[in-house]
Amino acid sequence: MSDFLDLCRRPVEHGKPAAGLEAARPTPSACNSQPWSFVVAENPEIGPEVAKCAQQLGMNEFASKARAFFVVLGDTPS
Repeated sequence: MSDFLDLCRRPVEHGKPAAGLEAARPTPSACNSQPWSFVVAENPEIGPEVAKCAQQLGMNEFASKARAFFVVLGDTPS
C-alpha cells in the first residue's frame, strides 16, 4: 500500500492527466450516446474555485490541496 501512496504523491507532468482522460472518453454508454464530457483543471489560479465547488456540501476538505481536478460534465436529455 505504501508504494501506491508514494505513487499518488508524485507530481504529474502537464498533459498526462488529459492523456489519461482521453483513454476514458470513448467508454461505452446506452445507445452509444456518451452523455458526458471531461475537463482537466490543472491551472493553479482556478484550482481554488474548483475546490470550492467540491466542498459545497461540507465534505472534501482535501480538495484545496489538489494539484489537478478531473471534472465530469453530464448532459441531460432535452
